[in-house]
Amino acid sequence: MAEYYYQEMNDVHGDGVRRGYYRMRTYHQISTEDLLDFMERNGAHVNRGTSLLVLEELRAALVHFLAFGHSVHIDQLGSMRVSLGVAEDKEVEGAEEDAGHRNARSVEVRSVTFRPDKGLCQEITQAARLERGRTRRPKPSPYTLEERIEKARHFITEKGMMRITDYAVLTGLSRPSASREINLLLRDASNGFTTLGRGSHRVIVLRRDEATE
Repeated sequence: MAEYYYQEMNDVHGDGVRRGYYRMRTYHQISTEDLLDFMERNGAHVNRGTSLLVLEELRAALVHFLAFGHSVHIDQLGSMRVSLGVAEDKEVEGAEEDAGHRNARSVEVRSVTFRPDKGLCQEITQAARLERGRTRRPKPSPYTLEERIEKARHFITEKGMMRITDYAVLTGLSRPSASREINLLLRDASNGFTTLGRGSHRVIVLRRDEATE
């Protein structure tokens, strides 16, 4: 039995509309060892060594084809392709004609996107036995969106940068809500925010034109 729940979001658009989505509860992360154990117990004529070898060869093949600009489709699983970005401490070049161009050393693979096959989603739906858990509501912030944005700008001006945890403390939002709101704010250049670094080292800073005002 798997549990799902309805997750409400904060009103980040300020239009009074409460949005939400369904999420499946994650119990724990299955490791490679867990997968090998399952395949060894349940596979037909599949031993652990063979399964591990296939996984290693599959990984090597993915690296080869994705690195040369191909997308990869695996029947009944899905498709993968590379997503690029600029290296840490670099900014994306401007769209103006006289803007400088990034050389290849400044561009790197940031992630590999995966689009599951429809058949895989259907099989999981058929295999899943879902039961509904309690609705999860975000911790409300005592500040308006405009006040939260201003607090963030003031914090970055004083400290030079801001992390998601800092924004959560400043605004009174839960960390997941703070992360979602920051991602929405970053999509709108008029808010004046951008990022440096990636992953756990990603920080929010002011755009150069904002920082010099």
